[in-house]
Amino acid sequence: MVLAAVALSAAACNQQSPDSPAAAEPAPQSAAPVSVVGASAAGVGRAVPAPGWTRPADQAAQVHRAGLDLLAAENLTLHYHAHLDIVLDGRAVPVPAGLGISVTDAAGNIPGSHTPGRPGIAALHTHDTSGVLHVESPTNPQFTLGQLFTEWDVGLGPGQIGSYRDQPGTRVQVYVNGRPFTANPTRLVLQPHQEIAVVISTTAATLAPATAPSSYAFPAGL
Repeated sequence: MVLAAVALSAAACNQQSPDSPAAAEPAPQSAAPVSVVGASAAGVGRAVPAPGWTRPADQAAQVHRAGLDLLAAENLTLHYHAHLDIVLDGRAVPVPAGLGISVTDAAGNIPGSHTPGRPGIAALHTHDTSGVLHVESPTNPQFTLGQLFTEWDVGLGPGQIGSYRDQPGTRVQVYVNGRPFTANPTRLVLQPHQEIAVVISTTAATLAPATAPSSYAFPAGL
């Protein structure tokens, strides 16, 4: 399905809530373990190759699997953004628009503007393919990378993303703010203006020690 341009509640997303948390960045290796519905020691999602990393059509089911609710509208009580890069052999893999969003028009496309109503939108979602992860929640829980990948239904676990696993000839590395993250990535707690990179290397040229971005230039208002 070809997704329409997603700009759901753009005005709301560009507003900072006065209660938004400070952009403190904890040491990546010490991210607190979080219980994630559907997560296990092996991780979450399907072991599919990168070309199959499209947005699942049944977002209501994926949101439920992630342990989240579909809300009638975005809520800015808790409001912040993180960023996710996926890099396969030096090339960017897009993060789909509409993860966590289960509002469609008559043709089955995500509408260009959000009309409040059910089935609705999860507190953790994406509006476009920029990799910006939106958190807009009426409560103040922790949200994790594993929940985002459950909405995406792409495999994620220690040394694994999709069908790629750490093994001879393949390296899967996760970075937070440019630093290696060595714990289970499904339990990586999202933070304001955090830069997360998953770097997959399958060729001799890219198997050399990888570098990852340490920050992301968030648009004004995010």
